[in-house]
Amino acid sequence: MIGVMDLQRQASSPLYHLAPIALSVFLFFVAVSFKIPYALALAGVPLYYSMARHGRGYAVTVAIGAALAVLIIGDTLLALWFTSICVVMALAAAEALRRRTGLGMAVAISAISPFLAVIIIFAITAQGAGEGMFHTAREVSERVVANMMEQQAQIGGHKEMGQFLKSERETLVWVLSAVFPSVIFDMTLLLALLHYLMTRAFSIRFGWRAHMPDHDLTRWRAPNKLVWVGMAGVALALTGVNTFTAALGLNLLLATGMVYSLQGLSTVHHWLYKVKTPLGVNNLLYILLLVAIPWSLMLLCSLGLIDAMLDLRKDPDEGLAQGN
Repeated sequence: MIGVMDLQRQASSPLYHLAPIALSVFLFFVAVSFKIPYALALAGVPLYYSMARHGRGYAVTVAIGAALAVLIIGDTLLALWFTSICVVMALAAAEALRRRTGLGMAVAISAISPFLAVIIIFAITAQGAGEGMFHTAREVSERVVANMMEQQAQIGGHKEMGQFLKSERETLVWVLSAVFPSVIFDMTLLLALLHYLMTRAFSIRFGWRAHMPDHDLTRWRAPNKLVWVGMAGVALALTGVNTFTAALGLNLLLATGMVYSLQGLSTVHHWLYKVKTPLGVNNLLYILLLVAIPWSLMLLCSLGLIDAMLDLRKDPDEGLAQGN
């Protein structure tokens, strides 16, 4: 299908224009049906191809066509989620390419745009159900904590954990509902990074000419001033439970933690590139990192923080040359 999309001589054929929409919609329903959230990033790739290779008017047409296809096959809610995540992410990434933005800004734009869209859709659907967004988030948090307690009771043992869940139930519910915005942002940021990696790989492999050659993940670093945002998050989070300042601090902490996780991934990418590991080994490692979430994110965040402090990717020879 990708090969068909990339044949310019078939640009006049309806198949050339319909294939990206059909493939994107198919991948979206695969992600929804089999509950594979990472496939949402892949679902935006065919749309990005069309949007990046053609003008803005064409991009809008493709976006509308894809959303209508999901609406016809599924329902209104699915169409809204497909549009807010897959379509908006592809549009933002294509616009970042068109403006020739740097790697960090391109991924940020591709993450923030669907994040805002998801928040808006969530608020609209919650309001339509007669409940506010934060009330809905608290209800979801209560169900999550209840499921945790039920699973703990079924497993048995670890009485201390069971007692902790019971005694701190309200606190856990508040924490989960408070960090709802940052959880959504972390999700869209992760999807944006996956979207970038896949579109770049496909563009290089199939000659799409839809990537920035100077976008090098091995050299990417988080902004230096971000550490102050993280420190502010820690300070605000310690102001107490059930306060706005603590909720703000927790959200800042989770958001900056995800950014440093990406720096940790960039460091791993640098090491793999430096030792010239086979592509299959690289792909297997990245798959394992995805499967091991959230533990892998914690390890990558720690690695990213260490790299920010010690510059683990600095060439020793370069340091000696600067010293001379």
